[in-house]
Amino acid sequence: MRNLTIRDAIATLITAAVVVPFVGYSIRGSMPFLQDPRGMAGIGIVGVVLLATTFGPAAFRAHRTGAILTVVGLVAFGFGIAALIAETSWTLLVPMVAGIVVLWVLGLTEDVLGVEGPTALRHG
Repeated sequence: MRNLTIRDAIATLITAAVVVPFVGYSIRGSMPFLQDPRGMAGIGIVGVVLLATTFGPAAFRAHRTGAILTVVGLVAFGFGIAALIAETSWTLLVPMVAGIVVLWVLGLTEDVLGVEGPTALRHG
């Protein structure tokens, strides 16, 4: 098990920068610099790209979680693009933000636990 790094802190800040405005937007209907669903979709798209960049290609090639990270990242990005085009608030924004949170959790788990390669079988 490894310690948290600056990369993990940056990933946490990026996730918070998406989730906090989304919660405020959901409750109040608008936030500063965020007046409509397209703005929230734009923030989410940038969040997915920044998270993927922060975790780096090694996380997406990891043996156990790499494929899951890739699929979750692409799905969240797809929902963000769809929300940007369709301009709907909840139908597409909720799965986008949920995907970002799942991407963050899986990325941190992969980074902290350092799961690399197949687990060796131990015979007693």
